[in-house]
Order: sequence, then structure tokens, then C-alpha cells
Amino acid sequence: MTLKQSLFLIVLSLLFLAGLVQLVRQRHIREQYSLLWIGMSVLLFSVPFLLDEYVAIGSWFGIVNPISILTFFAILTLFLLALQFTLSLTRSHRQRNEIAQQVALLEARVADLEQLLAKSDSCSGENGHER
Repeated sequence: MTLKQSLFLIVLSLLFLAGLVQLVRQRHIREQYSLLWIGMSVLLFSVPFLLDEYVAIGSWFGIVNPISILTFFAILTLFLLALQFTLSLTRSHRQRNEIAQQVALLEARVADLEQLLAKSDSCSGENGHER
């Protein structure tokens, strides 16, 4: 990897990390979602320093070309991101269903109480006329 490429990756990863920290501070992104992005930034930052180690890891999988190794890590990261979003969506779906059920139960309870109150008012009105 040339010095120009290394500097580009280092600057890119630091800018990415700084932008991510700013998004978390402004509450545009939740901390739990930022962890994977921080990991990606650290991975990107480490490429110029640990390229030989990444090539060795890639050779275990039969990958010889360093660009292919980086592509492999990028695709793996995208799979992890998709898994994280799927888990989050599933959790949100369950919470939405529970809230909808609770709202339906509360609406039924309010309707029952309104009927009971209407009966109570009609009974008191009839009793008031009899006196």
C-alpha cells in the first residue's frame, strides 16, 4: 500500500469517526447502533498498519488479493449491519404489537366504564323522579 493510500485511509477513518461521534452527541443516532460503525472506523483505520495481518487472515480463507480481503470484510460488515437492523426491527415490531394490544384492552375497559356510568346515571335519574 502506498503512502498516499495509507494517508487517505487514515484521514477518511478519522473523519468518519469524528462525524459519527458528532451524530451520537446530537442524538441523531443511538449509541447501540454506533458501536458497529465505530468498529468499521477502527477497522478502516487499522488497514494501513495491519495489512499484512489481514492478508494472512485472508489466506486462511483462500483469499490472496488484498483488495478481495477488504471486500470480504466489507461484505461481512454489511451482513452484520443487516443482522443488527433485523434484530432492531423485530424488537420494535414486538413492542408495537404489545402496545396495540394494551391500547385495545384500555379502549374496551373505557367503553365498559362508560356503559356502567351511563347505567348509573340513568338509574339515579329514575330514582330522582320517584322521590
